[in-house]
Amino acid sequence: MHRQPHALPTEMEEDEAELLRMIRSRSPLRQLNDPDVHAAVERYAGCARRLGLPPEQLLVALKQLLRTRALHDVGDWYRTVLSDRIIVWAIEGFYRMDCASAEHFEGEDS
Repeated sequence: MHRQPHALPTEMEEDEAELLRMIRSRSPLRQLNDPDVHAAVERYAGCARRLGLPPEQLLVALKQLLRTRALHDVGDWYRTVLSDRIIVWAIEGFYRMDCASAEHFEGEDS
């Protein structure tokens, strides 16, 4: 059975474009520790969570984005290192709780 690519909702297009721009502009300079890149990854992941995407769909789409559109022109070793870092940031961003969410959980009965 042929599987369809893991397309993300159109609401994520703006965050995806910003993430691509950040990565492409800093990758040749090896400046992906830049706080702006980190913030763009977290916005992208946070958008996925707000839209109700499961984390595994976010990770599959992010890996595909990094491999085919963002880091396709760097060596395998460097791409792996950068991808791992970006994926960690995405997981952190996906599970980051804002103040409203934290208050909601604190008020729940156990």
